[in-house]
Amino acid sequence: MNKKEITNLIILLTILISVCFGLAGVAVLLSTIQVNNDGLTVIYDTISAITSIISSVATVLALLLAFSGIDTWKKQLKYGKHLSIIWDSKHCLRDLQSSRIKWYIYLYAFGKNELNSNENLKLEAQILEKDLEQLKKSFTALDTIIVKNKWEWSNYAVELNTSFGEISKILKNNQKNPQDLEEKLLKQNNLIDSHFIYLETQLEELELQYS
Repeated sequence: MNKKEITNLIILLTILISVCFGLAGVAVLLSTIQVNNDGLTVIYDTISAITSIISSVATVLALLLAFSGIDTWKKQLKYGKHLSIIWDSKHCLRDLQSSRIKWYIYLYAFGKNELNSNENLKLEAQILEKDLEQLKKSFTALDTIIVKNKWEWSNYAVELNTSFGEISKILKNNQKNPQDLEEKLLKQNNLIDSHFIYLETQLEELELQYS
């Protein structure tokens, strides 16, 4: 069962339990009404029968929920390593997004001659390179253990690295035309953002597949 199905079962179980309590309340209310013994017996028998049916259904639903919980536990036990690699990849991708933003801020400022020194830029470039290497390792694990589609995810990491290099080239080669520079930077940054969004979506789907 998926998460949506389990949620629906829980809601249904809650409704059934509420109905049971409601019938119990009706029984208490009816006990205060003066009717002959035969009529009261019929009322109580009817309520008892309905309550028994609902309780039986609730028991079955509870068993289904328990079974689905065991099934989920078995799946997580079986694919625990897969999930660990997927989570690590998501973490590495998020780190790379953060370091890319900081690196770009300093690179842009340096390209505009707004920095007195390039020391901060060098530091951010080192952090970016380190995060990119971590992502490559994680994506290699995805290729080797989970996806097994040759170098699919490793190639994604290479594409990101190449797209970062294009930013540096644009800043270096378009200083004489500020408008053209800004347009090219915007286009390239949007392309990089789309890469990140795509990879995040693919990792989410992989996590769902093995959860």
